[in-house]
Amino acid sequence: MGVRFELNCEVGKDIPLNALLDDYDAVFIGAGTYRSMKADLPNEEAPGVYDALPFLIANTKQVMGLSELASEPYIDTHGLEVVVLGGGDTAMDCVRTALRHGAKRVTCAYRRDEANMPGSKKEVKNAREEGAIF
Repeated sequence: MGVRFELNCEVGKDIPLNALLDDYDAVFIGAGTYRSMKADLPNEEAPGVYDALPFLIANTKQVMGLSELASEPYIDTHGLEVVVLGGGDTAMDCVRTALRHGAKRVTCAYRRDEANMPGSKKEVKNAREEGAIF
């Protein structure tokens, strides 16, 4: 059992979807959001403010031993106090990634109450168990 990565290929061009369906019992399309969303907050371009997706991509590359890109710089959260704005699954991914990379404290700030957070309740529970503050 294990994971196999197929990099630098496009489904439908390099690999037909039907070939995947022939070779695997299930095909999961986890494309998700592919662009960072702006919150339209004052100073959101200030130093120390980072977009979620490049942060997650760079951390994944760092764990895999791959080179970072200028557009996706690795941010070392070890020993830092971090706040993540948002309540969706991408926010929970950022919270948990920062914690796993040794952040001193990670706070998740969301504009509504926990019952109205759009992210998975399980992800919120897991983030809290890992030490996140809400």
